[in-house]
Amino acid sequence: MTDGRTMDADSNPQLSVGRRSRYLIVLNEIGFLYSHFWVLATAIQEAGWDVIVAARDGASPERAINAGMQFIPLRIKIGVGNPIEEIKGILDLRAIIHSCDPDLVHLVSLKNVLLGGMLIRWRKNASLLAAITGLGSLFVEDKWVYSALRPLVIYGLRQVFRKSRSVMALENPDDRLFFIDNNVVRATKSIVIPSAGLDSDAIIPMPHNNLVITILCVCRMIRYKGILQLIEAARILHREGLRFELLFAGDIDESNPASLTRKELRSAEAEGVVKWLGYRTDVPELLNKSDIFCLPSYYREGLPRALVEACAAGCAIVTTDMPGCREVVVEGVNGRLVPPRDVVALADVLRALLCDPEACRRMGIESRRRFEEHFTMTSVLTAFNQCYAALDIPLRVHHGQI
Repeated sequence: MTDGRTMDADSNPQLSVGRRSRYLIVLNEIGFLYSHFWVLATAIQEAGWDVIVAARDGASPERAINAGMQFIPLRIKIGVGNPIEEIKGILDLRAIIHSCDPDLVHLVSLKNVLLGGMLIRWRKNASLLAAITGLGSLFVEDKWVYSALRPLVIYGLRQVFRKSRSVMALENPDDRLFFIDNNVVRATKSIVIPSAGLDSDAIIPMPHNNLVITILCVCRMIRYKGILQLIEAARILHREGLRFELLFAGDIDESNPASLTRKELRSAEAEGVVKWLGYRTDVPELLNKSDIFCLPSYYREGLPRALVEACAAGCAIVTTDMPGCREVVVEGVNGRLVPPRDVVALADVLRALLCDPEACRRMGIESRRRFEEHFTMTSVLTAFNQCYAALDIPLRVHHGQI
């Protein structure tokens, strides 16, 4: 299984006695492998394991295949689908696990952990690394369907983690305590991994001389990210006569009912409140030209990569006092924390920074320092090695192997 081909879920290759260990990673999107787990996956290969990737193939799988990884299309839907789709997705994932016969299954996202964890609970030869990268809208919305689903999800996860060879990986300590307090997982079987990590030289702070302070927000254009609250805060500051530039980088998500519409974003643009840049591939360059990074999310984030990148770029950061966001900011040191959905508090904090460019500069320096101490790729791989040690698996990954 080292020829880098695309496999079919129903294939069942013959196993040899001395075969290499197999690492199956299950993701919602193949693009998530490239943006969040590429260094890990290639380090696993360098450690002598075969890497098999099961994901929805929204982006091209060629990069993974050319690197010698296996790729299997995954047909599980994101979010809650209709019962027939869900059953098909479960059967699809079951066939993938059976065909791969993995030694370690690394499931990424709450839904994949719940479904995939159930499927491998009784597989004695497979260890489980369950990565829950945020609790998402299920634990934010007050819709009756979500309220009904939450206890069922908690119960299902309890069954998953009855498997002795399992570890839960969370991106922030709040989520870890949530699952410990709800008797889903023991403290010894839960480990915090500080986001996806970033190479120290991937984004380097660059001096810039903006005529006015630039505020940047990078995220999907969905309501949970606090986009409407940021627009309203910008309106308040504009009415006061403050000069600044607010940039939004990120696309709408038509598959998400919480997505903003193009009309809403273009309307805010027409007011002169914001410039919507849409999807961008030059985020590091945008960060290097920005003074403040603002993400007023009230979503149950894991630990947003955008905040880590903003730290690396040396931006002053304004975000909410929410799990996954507050881990990046030391209040008053490298940024400011505001209550979620509080437009007035958000406007007050932004106003203070707009009126004190020197504070922005100092906070930016501290952001870079915090990045180097907590969010580099070395820190992330060290945390993954703790997961493998807890599973008693002879796998250790190191930065610089690739």
